[in-house]
Amino acid sequence: MRSQLSVEGVPKVSEKPIVYRLSQLSLSWYVLSITLVAFLLRIVPLTRQALWWDEGNSIFTVARPADYIILNSVGVHPPGYFLLLHFFTSAAGLSAFSVRMPSVLVGIATVPLIYQVARLLFGHRAGLLAALLLALSPFHIGRSQEARMYPLVVFLSLLSLYLMLRLMLPARATKRRSLWIGYVLVATCTIFVHYYAALFVLAQTVFVVIWRRQDVGLVRRWLLAQVAVMAFLAPWFIYRAPDIWRSVNEKVLVEEAASDGFVTYWQKYLGAMGEGYLFSGWGMLLILLVLAVGVVVWTRRRPERQVFPSLSLCLVLFLVPVLLGFLMNLRWPFDSFPRLLSPTLAPLYVLAAIGLLGLGSPMSGRLLWATLLLVVAGGAHELFVYYQRTTDLQGQDYRPLIRELRSRFEPQDAIGLEFPWQVGYFRAYSPELMSSVYYTLEVLPVTNKTTQRKEALRAIWEARSDIRDVYLLWNGWAPSRWEEAMDDWWSKTAEATAVEGDLVGLAIWNYRYLPTASKAKLDDIIEGHKRLWLPTFGSTDGEIDRGVEGYLTDNYQKVYQEAISLNRLILFTLPHL
Repeated sequence: MRSQLSVEGVPKVSEKPIVYRLSQLSLSWYVLSITLVAFLLRIVPLTRQALWWDEGNSIFTVARPADYIILNSVGVHPPGYFLLLHFFTSAAGLSAFSVRMPSVLVGIATVPLIYQVARLLFGHRAGLLAALLLALSPFHIGRSQEARMYPLVVFLSLLSLYLMLRLMLPARATKRRSLWIGYVLVATCTIFVHYYAALFVLAQTVFVVIWRRQDVGLVRRWLLAQVAVMAFLAPWFIYRAPDIWRSVNEKVLVEEAASDGFVTYWQKYLGAMGEGYLFSGWGMLLILLVLAVGVVVWTRRRPERQVFPSLSLCLVLFLVPVLLGFLMNLRWPFDSFPRLLSPTLAPLYVLAAIGLLGLGSPMSGRLLWATLLLVVAGGAHELFVYYQRTTDLQGQDYRPLIRELRSRFEPQDAIGLEFPWQVGYFRAYSPELMSSVYYTLEVLPVTNKTTQRKEALRAIWEARSDIRDVYLLWNGWAPSRWEEAMDDWWSKTAEATAVEGDLVGLAIWNYRYLPTASKAKLDDIIEGHKRLWLPTFGSTDGEIDRGVEGYLTDNYQKVYQEAISLNRLILFTLPHL
């Protein structure tokens, strides 16, 4: 295969000597060495940091059967990643090491892949620098050590870009047909792993339609490929669209994140993607300016017709998703939105590699090495801090609590868990206790959503004088039959002054009303086991949660309580024990 593209739209870029020289080792050894570094940085400290909430949710999800994952996928995420992790962990187990390993593998595979993409666009040196930046990237290393979908979506997005570039090369008809089929399948899988990846695929289409518009045949085939991708995904979106819409709006309301202004948005995005490289404040601005100068210098050394399409492709793949993400942030702000734009990491690093190459001109070779050493030193410092941390992203570590529970656990005991991520933690860190675990949202019976909400609202209304942290969400969720029924019931039951606007959704935090059947089930559990352990989340000041803990506190004997790593471990027994 040619080292660089030489077709109209993404032409060949010549590689003239610059002040430094690569050694005589083959390029394959350079790529292999960088990939080995990426492997070591991602695999060695893999289980040092504690699992965090989303990883616990991933474990909880993938422990279910495949059909359950498909039919009950996490609202804001498609099931593609969870299905992959489900089949992997079916063979490898659900330990923290096993559930994180797929992310490690695809994170490592992304390094030689970005080399191939940058090589096709700008040559071998750009490919090596881009691969090095990605291999040492604290952001990518951190994501590659999580049981989440972000490394996979980066890999698949980059693979779709690689196939796109290959489609612009001359090829035999049979090989070109295989490339088209491969592109459609990869683009479909990319969006089936993360919805925001659709912005990256859209950016590819923008480039083809604008910069290759003279090649009518290619544009037509490209649009047909996008229609095929949409056709593959259409059944899923038709099936899940109401739940996706509901989950997105619920997430926005629960997180209560504010929309960022344009400057703040870019600061957060670049600060995350360039974590360790761009520093912050004036340091970020300085490095960006130096790299921009490098891109200009590199461009001026080549004819415009050679470099403009390649640079345009990277800029489109970088800017279109980020700018569309900004517009979406105005309507649906999320706390950790840079993760959602992970596919833009590749074009950003390729542009950074070009900036570094530009600094290697005969007049500024020292500036290249100074800048390269600066960004590598920044990344190394960030990695050192990262590797020293043992807690999760929220500063918590559930392992001490589980160890303490395990040391005090007796064979007849039961364990009550209120959150799915807690179930995931126990599956990963103490699978031998899972036979004694009761996940309250599963074992507490709920026969009908409308009935449950009616009982909850009635309890709130009757106890309204001392209820705290009750949030009624108006116009937040898409209407449904039970919400309409709730609206009608509330209007007939509550005083008119109690409601402002149309009630179409209800969220209750720190007050989880337990229906009578749920209380009876809790009674059966504790009476059957005599002792019930209740690990609570994020409350070490003794404040009693008004849900399961509140009911057990009022009706059973609390014989042990200890604050452990921002959580509490509580033991309840029958009153006479």
